Amino acid sequence: MKKIIAVMMALALAVSFAACAKQGDGGKAPKTLAGDTSVMAMCFAAPEGYETVGRVIDKTADGVITEKNIVYNFADGAKLTFAYGANLTLSELFDLTDKETAEYGGRTFYLTSTGKTMRAFAQEGEDLYCINFDLPDEDSRARYDAVAETVSFVEEKETQENGDDLYAINWSFDEAWNCVSASSYLEETPDGAVKEKSMTWRFGADADNVDFRFEIIVYKDAALADQLDDEKQYVEEEINGVTYSVLAVSEDEKPYDYYVQQGDDVYRIKNLGVSNGLFSSRSEESDAAFAQFMNGISFS
Repeated sequence: MKKIIAVMMALALAVSFAACAKQGDGGKAPKTLAGDTSVMAMCFAAPEGYETVGRVIDKTADGVITEKNIVYNFADGAKLTFAYGANLTLSELFDLTDKETAEYGGRTFYLTSTGKTMRAFAQEGEDLYCINFDLPDEDSRARYDAVAETVSFVEEKETQENGDDLYAINWSFDEAWNCVSASSYLEETPDGAVKEKSMTWRFGADADNVDFRFEIIVYKDAALADQLDDEKQYVEEEINGVTYSVLAVSEDEKPYDYYVQQGDDVYRIKNLGVSNGLFSSRSEESDAAFAQFMNGISFS
């Protein structure tokens, strides 16, 4: 939700992370993402004809879900997102004066549109819900309405999650880094074949003061050569008996982007540093922590 809100403003992980170290399968995960048709209290019908579906979960260090998105991707370029954000107030984000409204699931949604993108927002107590449809053309309002009209609301906010395992990779964190929150992403085809799964951890004094972020992405049934950018250079580096393809950096930078093939899957491990919304930067502290993180990586 925050990501959707951030984009829109620019335009007009119960699991305790126990300090976010790897544990067993966390949360309640259905057999396939096709079976998950709710974001907390908002339920909906899965659309027909999508190519892949993704689920984003953001959680605080003590396991409270602050964001959940279900994203459907279509062959014609359309993208449908059902989103939940905790502790967000719509009236503080937008001037609701003269905004078009519609009733979906017994709730009043405020409608906005920008080009080919249609959005509807509903306030439910302290939480905000959104239906976001990036359409292939500007004449698809009927397609949006058909989706929105499947929405309903329930009182119970217990919801499905991704789990915190990442297949063959093992990792650990230094408690001194202080993991303050984490997000996970899972993407599948309609029949439940996993395309991608990732986790991102944020470290710092608190959620508003993040010092650095680490990310692990698993590309399932993928080849290393297909994941590397043909327009970039890579060097080989061996760490604990594992040989990685590492994005080449300048002399004044430390390596931050590692790839490795393990069986049928490709693993990518990255120091994301911090971002101001436009650019990312990596401090000496994050470089040192990331080197320690990489030295703790192993594969089962």
